[in-house]
Formats: sequence, C-alpha cells, structure tokens
Amino acid sequence: MKLLIFPGGGNPAHESQAKVYDLLSERAKDFGYSSVDTSVRWPGHFCPTSPAGSDLTFQGAVNMAIAKLAEIEQQDEAYDILARSFGTYVALKAVTKINVQKLRRVVLWGPPPFWLFWKLFVRDFSTSKADSESKGFLIDESLFPSLEPFESLLQETQNKVIVATGTKDIYSKPAFLAYLEQIVVEIGRNNIEFPSPVEGAPHSVTAELPKDIVQAYLKTVLG
Repeated sequence: MKLLIFPGGGNPAHESQAKVYDLLSERAKDFGYSSVDTSVRWPGHFCPTSPAGSDLTFQGAVNMAIAKLAEIEQQDEAYDILARSFGTYVALKAVTKINVQKLRRVVLWGPPPFWLFWKLFVRDFSTSKADSESKGFLIDESLFPSLEPFESLLQETQNKVIVATGTKDIYSKPAFLAYLEQIVVEIGRNNIEFPSPVEGAPHSVTAELPKDIVQAYLKTVLG
C-alpha cells in the first residue's frame, strides 16, 4: 500500500514545513505502508520546475493533482491519499475528475473553512502574501476567487473519506468539523468519517511534540 501526500500551501521542501512531512515519511511504514510519495508540489512552490512568476491557484493545483493521480493509477499498487490544509480542497476536487480505481481512501487533515481563506487571502492579503513567501510559496489576488467551498467539495466525492483535526488546530477547529459532520448526516452519506479530534494536536504536527500527541495523530491519519 502506497501513501500519496498532497501538501498544504506551504512547500514541503521549505525548512518551515519539512519536519511535518519528515514525520509522515519516517513513520508510515509502522502503519503498513510500503512507500511514501511526497513529491507533489503545487504551482507557486519555490522549486526549479516552477514556471517563472507562477502563483498558487486552486485550479492549477487540481490540474497537478490529476496528473499525479493518473501516474499513480498506472502502477500495480493500491494507495491512500493524505492531504493537509489547502491540499484537502485539492484532493476532494481531483478525485472527482479522474477515474481512481486503485484509491482506497482519502484522509483530510486540518481543512480550513472557506471563510478563513477569504480572511487570509482577501482581507489580510498583504500580510498573508509575506507569510506565504516565508513558507516557500507565492500567491496573488487570484487565489481566493479560484477556490470552491469545502462543504460543496465534500458532498461531491463518492470515495471513502476521513476528515480529521486536532484540538489545538487554529486553522481547522473541531467546531468546523462538527458542522461538516452535520451536513454529512443530513444528506445521508456513509462514506465520510469524522474521528474524534486529536487531543493537543496543532495544525502542523512534528516529531518534536509530546510522544502521546504524535502517536495519536499518526494513528488518526495513517491507522
């Protein structure tokens, strides 16, 4: 079983983000995964293959995700998707745009509410632009208009989905997931699960946190 990771807005190769992905790569084998693919980068991530002037957009990220899924689907191994933050939006959209026969499940960690993206990328754009650059990615004013509400995306997928967060996640609070769960109940969907929030876990979990928090987080997203 392969694990394919869809990152958040921050570049996984950037020093501010790398420890989050290092933890997942190092511990995935403890949960039965044969390999971990952390190669996905969105438009706007600082890397040699990014076109000059490229900025992060939802559709641009979805297109890259679809291309990656098409590649993975050609291999003879089942896989899971683990998506973080902004990547949760991308994952939900991408799996509805391509026939994913080998996909077992999609795990979504820390999906931010749509209104928070508006706050960050419209109202507080100047501050967020500088913060984004400090995390290894570029944005412009086109990012928010390119998004679709998470509530809508969640209702479109027929795949098995797990939506999770931590009690200390300031971007994806348990109350938001409780709201999402109520929507799922009302529309009668049984392919979407909401495990209990991970006690003490923030948005970005690294090996530097207390062992009990790290283990509970890993069990939620990899178990």
